[in-house]
Amino acid sequence: MTNTGHRPGSEVVQLYLEDPWAEVVRPLKQLIGYLKVDLADGESRRVTFEVHADRTSFTGTDLQRIVEPGEILLSAGRSSEDRLPGLSVELVGDRRVVGEGRVLLTPASVV
Repeated sequence: MTNTGHRPGSEVVQLYLEDPWAEVVRPLKQLIGYLKVDLADGESRRVTFEVHADRTSFTGTDLQRIVEPGEILLSAGRSSEDRLPGLSVELVGDRRVVGEGRVLLTPASVV
């Protein structure tokens, strides 16, 4: 991201998940992370999110919280309507039940 203005400013970068192939209907866009970034005038920074597979979990047809293999889409931007094109990620492995100790955070860093 780059501050193209002539004064310091801040922007909130939001990370969204889409799961078009889940065994149940999922939200079209799910906010899974965000980070406020302060930028000097003309400054550019890179925001990196670390997404654990548990963040893709949902309640399946058997009413258990699961992570299932398949394609998910991740996209980032300043809002749900103002995002960069999505990145396709393939989750591999077996369908698994996720317990109460699942990862609920999406760490982010700025470089």
